[in-house]
Amino acid sequence: MISILVHGVTISPLLRWLGIVKGREHREAYEFARGKLQAASAALEELERMSHVHFSRNDVRARLKDEYRERIEVEQGRIGELELDRPAIAAQESQWARRHLLLTEKNHVIDSFRQGVIEQDIYEKLLADIDARLLQLESGEVEKTTEEPASAGNEEETS
Repeated sequence: MISILVHGVTISPLLRWLGIVKGREHREAYEFARGKLQAASAALEELERMSHVHFSRNDVRARLKDEYRERIEVEQGRIGELELDRPAIAAQESQWARRHLLLTEKNHVIDSFRQGVIEQDIYEKLLADIDARLLQLESGEVEKTTEEPASAGNEEETS
């Protein structure tokens, strides 16, 4: 029982000393700093919107913009200091970006349908296409470009 306790207490420092856990800790620090960067960027965008609707005084917004820009610089510096597996992070960020863009596409299609811009059958086909690409992305398959409907090729032949 004591040997299990001793192993449990010493294994974490040993893994850190060997550098095995360091990558995970740096990865978590990266994701935290990245989240802070995104939040600060969103706040800067909101400050810009606030200036258009005269939500607050110019001097107040200017001070707040400076604070958020400083936060962004600090977090960018922290990210630069981390020992990261850059290719793995680039691959994950690519997947996040693709997922975000596909969800943006989906939201646009839904909004277009609600506004009466597209008909239901087209709406359903578009959603099925986007959902298929999301599934490919989530399953790790390489995303393929969307194929044109079969009738598009037939139009050229009749010309």
